[in-house]
Amino acid sequence: VVRSSRDPERHFCPQCGNMWLPREERTTQTLMLTCRNCGYEEPATTGKVYENRIKKEVSTSLEAINPQVIKDPTLQRSRNVTCANCGHHEAVLFQAESGPTAASLSLIFVCTHCTHKWVG
Repeated sequence: VVRSSRDPERHFCPQCGNMWLPREERTTQTLMLTCRNCGYEEPATTGKVYENRIKKEVSTSLEAINPQVIKDPTLQRSRNVTCANCGHHEAVLFQAESGPTAASLSLIFVCTHCTHKWVG
């Protein structure tokens, strides 16, 4: 098996460049990589055929939050906070994803007086 520098993980047929089709060789219980186009095949070097990693690129940016959320009657409000910008004691709060993988949630506060935003 010759590894190409253009395709080191062997996702494509070395003969014609089409994507591999996984196939089980039942007599030997071997995973084979087969080309639908030209018929070339070879044994797979790993049991993994394909891995799709999803990385969410969107993270909550405070600038992206519309200040009009303070008018949304469905959002929770808190009177136990103090805005660092104006000193007002009421804010709208909601949870939003944070970080590149969106694995965690953060509380976002928006002051109902001056629309200052912060993460709590």
